[in-house]
Amino acid sequence: MSENDKLDKDNIYLENIKILVDLVKYDGKLYWDKFNVWLVLISALLIATQYAEQLFIFGFELSKFFIPFIGLITSFVWFCTSSRSRKTFNHYIRLARDIEENHLKDFTLWKREDDLNKTYRRYEKMPILKMSLIIPLAFFITFLLLLLSNIFFFFV
Repeated sequence: MSENDKLDKDNIYLENIKILVDLVKYDGKLYWDKFNVWLVLISALLIATQYAEQLFIFGFELSKFFIPFIGLITSFVWFCTSSRSRKTFNHYIRLARDIEENHLKDFTLWKREDDLNKTYRRYEKMPILKMSLIIPLAFFITFLLLLLSNIFFFFV
């Protein structure tokens, strides 16, 4: 293999990493934009459960069950879509890391993940995308408890 062929291959791999890094940046921004929209929607549903008496959307008794049920479904969908987005985000990072370790050994600053962790153990990032899944789960539990309490007080 000539030197030019090796440089062309390296340039292709570098372009692939650049594209993957751009995808990671875009996906990260998209993840948090969607997170904000879901948070506003769920918060509005939670507020609507507090004012179900004044709303009388479907009659008081039905709105006490309907709004928490919609909140339950919405928070479940939010959890599923956030989990899927997190997996896609991590997949792009793994692909970029794989290209870097296997094809661009001359350009790689850290040869293995262990070297990076040993050197910069103090600077390890929190798995923020994984931690952000707690919020839809908390809303799911909140709406479930609201629904169960409304059912309990309906029959009591």
